[in-house]
Amino acid sequence: PSKEVPDWFSHQKMGSSISFDMPLHTEHKFLGMTLWAVYAAEEDGDFMISAPTAVISDRTNGVEWTHRPTFRGIPVTREEHSWVSHIPQSYFGFPIKGGERMDVSINANESLKVNKCGIHPVYKPEDITEDDDQGQSSCVNTINSSEEDTTISQRTLQWNLQQQRSDQTIISFLIGLANCMCWPCSQDQDQEHETSSQHQR
Repeated sequence: PSKEVPDWFSHQKMGSSISFDMPLHTEHKFLGMTLWAVYAAEEDGDFMISAPTAVISDRTNGVEWTHRPTFRGIPVTREEHSWVSHIPQSYFGFPIKGGERMDVSINANESLKVNKCGIHPVYKPEDITEDDDQGQSSCVNTINSSEEDTTISQRTLQWNLQQQRSDQTIISFLIGLANCMCWPCSQDQDQEHETSSQHQR
């Protein structure tokens, strides 16, 4: 994928954190969030470090989640890389009803600097059914290497088809994911996540 957060991402910001408000009345339409982070090391190194994690906080209800990628280690390089991941609605453990104030922070090893991050909530369009075609994306850590061409993890992502048909950027994004250079991941593909809840509704 591109080393820039796509223009069609609804929330993006320079740096490692971003805050936004969920739209109202989205409880039965919310499918999840797509995360994009661009990072690089201060200096090149010949060792591996732990991958970044994302901390998502619902400030309205006092709930926090830690989202971890399925890959374990990444190389240390000054070249920018992108971490792209889809977080499904089921991960959050309860319905996102809309109107919540959300904070997202990308936590990375001290050797890395997160240059930009973006979040794109995904919703089910009102004018299509579950039987309609659905786009797909990959949860990948992209490494610009001519020797490695391995997709590290596949996850289904339901895109807003109306937006997909009207925005060629999304098509280019999907093609890029299918052909990107990826660092091979650990054979253990189980995604870890920690949920800390102080739920007050």
